[in-house]
Amino acid sequence: MHVRSGTVSSLDPSGSLGWAILSTSGLVIVDPSVALLAGVSPATFGSVAYESSPEVSSSTGVLGGTLQATVATTNGGLVALLVGAPGPVIRVAAVDAPVWMDPAQMVVQALGVQQVGVPVSGVAAVPNQPSLRGAVVVWQAVTLGALGLRATSASVAFVQQRLLSGSGFWPPAQSAHQCLESGR
Repeated sequence: MHVRSGTVSSLDPSGSLGWAILSTSGLVIVDPSVALLAGVSPATFGSVAYESSPEVSSSTGVLGGTLQATVATTNGGLVALLVGAPGPVIRVAAVDAPVWMDPAQMVVQALGVQQVGVPVSGVAAVPNQPSLRGAVVVWQAVTLGALGLRATSASVAFVQQRLLSGSGFWPPAQSAHQCLESGR
């Protein structure tokens, strides 16, 4: 189980005693920013590891511009930043989360070790070809640290063209899940 954000409590919303997580075996990975409240303690679990969850963020690009992504993870962790086309959700052995891109259309855009204040990032040039307007690009990172191979959630970027008669962009932005589920 991965606890990436929020608060974990052993009380249900009505105030009755309940268990958010109860196990005598296995591993619970808790991000240090998560608050454990109301009687939840590491002794409740089989074993607990505190490590920041890796995250990737990306920016949308325009024709003739660039797409960019940055990874945040635990310092000292090896990072592979992947970029590609959306695809079916794929589980990879030994990786803690699924891959959200087409394996035949993804590449390693950047490879590095996370340093204090120097995240691993990548840039991809967008050709100035109108046929690319509306293209969807998925960024995802896989990290190797003390807890093994961990994958980020997918970050979706769009290739947009600035509208000549307004200040907006086309196509309008969609959430990552709308985009990935619709196959757009």
